[in-house]
Amino acid sequence: MRRIVCVLVALLVFTACSDDVTTPSEILNIALTASKSEALADGKDKIEFSVTTSQGEDVTELSEIRVNDKVIAEKEFSSSKPLLCKVVASYKGAKSDTIEVRFIEYVIPKRLEIKLSKQKLTADGYDRVQLSCIDAENKTDVTKNVEFYADNNKLEGSVFTTSKEGTYEISAKYGTATVPSVEVEAVSAFTPTPKLYVELFSAVWCPYCPNGVFLLDELQDNKNVIAVNHHPSDRKFDPFYERDCEKLFHFLELKYVPRIVLDRDKSRVVKPKSVSQVTEQIPTKTKVGIAIASSVPEKEAEIKAYFRTKETIPNANYVVLIVENNLPYDQRNIVKGDYPDPIKDYIHNNVFRSFSGDKLGESLVLSADKVTEKSLTMQLDEKWNLENCEVIVFVTDENNVVMNVQKVKLGKEIGY
Repeated sequence: MRRIVCVLVALLVFTACSDDVTTPSEILNIALTASKSEALADGKDKIEFSVTTSQGEDVTELSEIRVNDKVIAEKEFSSSKPLLCKVVASYKGAKSDTIEVRFIEYVIPKRLEIKLSKQKLTADGYDRVQLSCIDAENKTDVTKNVEFYADNNKLEGSVFTTSKEGTYEISAKYGTATVPSVEVEAVSAFTPTPKLYVELFSAVWCPYCPNGVFLLDELQDNKNVIAVNHHPSDRKFDPFYERDCEKLFHFLELKYVPRIVLDRDKSRVVKPKSVSQVTEQIPTKTKVGIAIASSVPEKEAEIKAYFRTKETIPNANYVVLIVENNLPYDQRNIVKGDYPDPIKDYIHNNVFRSFSGDKLGESLVLSADKVTEKSLTMQLDEKWNLENCEVIVFVTDENNVVMNVQKVKLGKEIGY
């Protein structure tokens, strides 16, 4: 009898305790985001905050937000003096990671200019013009501190798109200063920009590879060339080696580095020597236009690609990948006489990081004069510097040869 009583007591205790245990699915996680990371210290420029749960529920109004350990009544903040702010949110006992925002000294540049990625766009609601604002005197980009307007209507962010034909006046405000306006023309005609896709295969341990990486650096500012630097061999240590690069190297039937492949065409493989090898191959026309919209909500990239063509293409593929710039690492060298061997902390650009899916891409059926949209998510490695990353999207024909390619900075947008 005593044993039975003990068992019952034990069951009651276990049951009572189990009711208090939180299962993993019940643990609450919240994320704090800011509308921008930097604002003017003019007392008017505001940074807005939002709080969401891991299930995507917006709990901003129910959360407590602290700026430099002080609770703010509103979910926005401004400052009249330069200030670095550490911001954290809490909701139902859960606490967000701390983020930093900055208020910079309010000094109006003497000469501000609006820059456009292009002056004419297709009025289909998908083509877009990337807007930026430049401090022309100091040659610095101040876009993140500017509000843009189209015909006096405030734009969300720094992108203009429209489905109505016409001429639009693009203006901007930097605090209380008005930036001189420029015009953008929206037309019915679809005129995609043809670009050349260049893939370099190289290695940091390869003493001949500066011929290739130097060439890519010379092409960096050419808007009609989009390049990727693949590191396909781990025969010796290479921090940029990727297995996907090695697979692509073999698919293209290559045997040596450095080698350049133009538009994924196996018949257009060149040993890098001069920039003209590449620039002479830039196409003058294309059937396909590619627009990209990318964002980085958390530790992943959300990418939307819009494809439009002048004629039906039933057997196309599309490929999406990420590259990273500004990566310092020693580069072996015996071909560039003005540089030592190795070149210490050489800055590697256009370094391949990841494909979305297969190296040959996913199937794509394009109908004449219709826009096809593809949405995808890509995981971002915590070791990457996202400020230096770019998204590349290209379309290939039934022979895996590139028909056109487009590139945009991660988190930004670009039109055809």
